[in-house]
Amino acid sequence: MKVEDQEYLYLSMKKAMEHEDAMIIRAKSFRKNIKDNRLGGLLDQCQKVSENHIKMLKKYWSELNIEAITKRNMSLDNLDQLEEIQKQLNKNETFYNEAILNILNPLVRDMMRKFIEDELKLYFEVQEEAENIKHMPKNLTLGVH
Repeated sequence: MKVEDQEYLYLSMKKAMEHEDAMIIRAKSFRKNIKDNRLGGLLDQCQKVSENHIKMLKKYWSELNIEAITKRNMSLDNLDQLEEIQKQLNKNETFYNEAILNILNPLVRDMMRKFIEDELKLYFEVQEEAENIKHMPKNLTLGVH
């Protein structure tokens, strides 16, 4: 498996666990306010399904030894790391752009616009640093040939 595939698998499984955890929290929270047994049962079912998903994710996480494999194969090269940071900043900015379209609350929209500005500023700073690294001489000999 290529390093990129391993990193994607690692990030995807982590994100899946976060989404399932969020579902459990929501189902528990909403369940407290529901008096209708049918709706309450549906929320209980949502919680149980998410709990089962987390168990399965943890099982595969352990069996595949994802964290150890990914960490062992992740590049330690500064340029590679900066490029990974750029990818994540781009994902964050894309998320905020999409989210802002569906949010009506002006305070939250303004906050997300600020987040977008922050992400873009960092993206270009990281890009500049990556360009500096790309243009550095590879092996400095300090005048010794």
